[in-house]
Amino acid sequence: MEDRIQAEIVKYLRSHGTFVHSCPNEGAGAGGAIRTAQLITTGLFPGVGDLIVWWNTPDGVRIGYLEVKTKTGRQSDRQKHFQDMCEEHGIPYDLVRSLDDVIYYMQTMGFTEKVVISPKNQPPKWEKSAVSGQKVAQPSQKTQVR
Repeated sequence: MEDRIQAEIVKYLRSHGTFVHSCPNEGAGAGGAIRTAQLITTGLFPGVGDLIVWWNTPDGVRIGYLEVKTKTGRQSDRQKHFQDMCEEHGIPYDLVRSLDDVIYYMQTMGFTEKVVISPKNQPPKWEKSAVSGQKVAQPSQKTQVR
C-alpha cells in the first residue's frame, strides 16, 4: 500500500516539474547481512526519508525529505531519529500518508512545484575528471529555478 501512495506522489510531483527521487532503504535487508553491510559501507543510511524532493521557494531551491506511510503505518526508531536530525538542521521533512498531505505540506511551507535541473529537464552531462579519472558533472550546468 505504501508503494501505491508513493507512486501517486511521485507521479504528481513529476507531472508538475518537481525533481523527486527515491531512497529505497527497504531493499537493504533483501540481500542478507553481507549485502546490507556493503550498502551501509557505501552510503546507505537506515531511516532516511523515502523521497528526496527539490522544493522551489522564493529564496531558491531547498532539498527535503518525505517519509511515506499508510494511514496506520508507524515510523521506525531510525526514521524518527532521521526526522529529528532534519528538524535540528532546518531541513524540510514531513511524514505523509497521502497525496493530499503532500499538497498541504507544500502550501504551508510556501513551496511551489517547478524545479528544472537542466534546460531540457535532463540530468547534467558527465565527463571524466582530469585529476581523479572519475566521472563528474560538468560545472557549466547549473540548477535553474522557474
